Amino acid sequence: MRARFTPSLTFGILIFMASNVFHTLTDASAQYFVKFLGVNALFIISLRFLTGQISSTAIGFSLSGPGLWRTNHLARNLLRSVLMAGTTLTNFWALAFLDLTVTITIIFSTPFLVALFAWLFLGERVGFHRLIAIGVGFLGVLVVTNPFGESFHPAMLLSLGTALCMAGLAIVTRLGTNEDSLGTQAFYTTLVGAVVCLPFLFFIETPLPTKVGDWVLLLAIGLVFGTCGHFANVVAHRFAPASTIAPFMYLQLLWMAVAQYVLYREPPRIETYIGAALVIVSGLYLWHRQQLHRAQSGDQTDA
Repeated sequence: MRARFTPSLTFGILIFMASNVFHTLTDASAQYFVKFLGVNALFIISLRFLTGQISSTAIGFSLSGPGLWRTNHLARNLLRSVLMAGTTLTNFWALAFLDLTVTITIIFSTPFLVALFAWLFLGERVGFHRLIAIGVGFLGVLVVTNPFGESFHPAMLLSLGTALCMAGLAIVTRLGTNEDSLGTQAFYTTLVGAVVCLPFLFFIETPLPTKVGDWVLLLAIGLVFGTCGHFANVVAHRFAPASTIAPFMYLQLLWMAVAQYVLYREPPRIETYIGAALVIVSGLYLWHRQQLHRAQSGDQTDA
């Protein structure tokens, strides 16, 4: 059954696309400081979590009041926060070594990992067509990473770790974290990362920006870009089902390519184009098969 493009659904899609732009700004800004100014990646990660927690708490308080920390699903929210910390840690670390388009293409393997995890941990059936789509998608990732060639970099495993954390996050979300308010979800998003990484801000030796504009951008990574990206993603899923907005995630490759060209005046490698094409086509086919399965089973939920 096709989704009708109501104003609410359209708003959800637009907000989801905006979240991808914010995530691109987060990654591109982090890479700028690591590669061009020599700032330690762990320092940026720690500052991102601290400033992100400040802004997330402010948003959460405005939405849910002083009881924003109250939840009946504390363990689940903390697990989500751990996985969110894992995505940021592995992704920012990888950005110190890899092109933006390479990292995002590897991260695009997340839907395939979600399908595998849902099969292993939730007992969801994975048919022949979906297995083919998963195989082709991982072939695309192999084309990009070229694990047995000179272009392979160990940091590509970090990007794969990002995809694994994101897939785990999707599985945990399926278990029902939307039962909490938006304010509560915002509060717990970066809580674990902020607590764990806070001491690093005082012990890491690293060059720091000398220009006011650079400091503004550095603080904006967590205060604005990261927080807006995650919050917009949560809001988008309140207005549109994940199965409808999922294909729009691949537009982020375009934003990453633009950001990479702005930073380096270089287009992506040909291997990235080929691998990304395989990943995107197989991802869209996987989404198509999931839609057919829901239509045939009469299941209108968005598990």
